[in-house]
Amino acid sequence: MLAALMLMAAPQPAGAADVGARDAALMCASVAASGATSDTRLIGAAHVTYYLTQAAHLDTGATTLMAALGRVKSDFAARPPLSIDQGRRMVSVCDARFPVARRTGQVVLPTDGLRRNVMCVMELNFIGGSSEKAFEQTGDRTALDRYLKALKSYRPLSDAAISRAGYPNEAAAQAPIEQTIVAALDLGNAYAIADTCIAALPSS
Repeated sequence: MLAALMLMAAPQPAGAADVGARDAALMCASVAASGATSDTRLIGAAHVTYYLTQAAHLDTGATTLMAALGRVKSDFAARPPLSIDQGRRMVSVCDARFPVARRTGQVVLPTDGLRRNVMCVMELNFIGGSSEKAFEQTGDRTALDRYLKALKSYRPLSDAAISRAGYPNEAAAQAPIEQTIVAALDLGNAYAIADTCIAALPSS
């Protein structure tokens, strides 16, 4: 673990490729998976997903982000899990390396309609899925209903934006969708973005 900490904390030469960044993101995903980054399972899952997506973005061995995500998830599953105490000792290093991963509060959504609406659908869909798992465990569907209601509002906005951009459907719009996934990495985790998307909806 000490070697991993040194790798993650080491400064990189100006202009040099950050060859350790993908491994650092994978390590931080393990830290988040240990439960060290949040007491709330929903937020912790958002942290794990942020780090895995960051690792995929930093993967140079795949031709698409989706292919990279597949490689990253396979590598992550093969990593030995960290205990929560091990994770806690590494949280500050992860925060320094990926400062927006655990951002709380609202973020600034893209002004471009296609990117904003696709991003909101993407993040609300993920958080909705995590909320569904929480509902199955606790029987409380408050969070689930909140995210599903917002997703229902954003889905037609996203579909319309994709159509206006000249794509016949979501499947044909993989390039802008992957660009949106990467853009979200500069804003924060899915939980923070999803809550901002909800706040941006007109009051009903």
